[in-house]
Amino acid sequence: MANARLLDAGCGKGRYARVLLEHEASARLTGMDISEKMLEFVGPGICRVSGSLTELPFADGAFDGVYATESLEHAVDIERAVSELCRVLRPGGKLAIIDKNAEQWGRLKTPAWERWFQRKELEKLLARHCRTVRSEPISYWEDVAPDGLFLSWFAEK
Repeated sequence: MANARLLDAGCGKGRYARVLLEHEASARLTGMDISEKMLEFVGPGICRVSGSLTELPFADGAFDGVYATESLEHAVDIERAVSELCRVLRPGGKLAIIDKNAEQWGRLKTPAWERWFQRKELEKLLARHCRTVRSEPISYWEDVAPDGLFLSWFAEK
């Protein structure tokens, strides 16, 4: 996706944005996080923006692709955050969300406030705004098969 406008929504220190930029150097990558302190660690070549998942500081259709890696679980209003992630996608734009599977609750020591998601729950929310939606188990490691702890939801607007 040469020159694609991409948003890392809830980027933290930008570790996934850095990896993506290594693989797609022409991408115009924006890392957004609510913590300005975390944004200080985001590497060069990535635009840094402070903001909330429930009120993204971008115009409608501003991005070709948006991804949220273990950040949606921190949003105070999940429905609103999903709506915002879809709002900033251009028509035909693609969204990926990676987060923990509610069916696996208890496998990790987790604060009570953290939100884990049912597969169909996020599919239903995404379907309100996007024309195609699917999900599948995912693993962070190439040499480890997905074990159900993490799910990835994919949508196209």
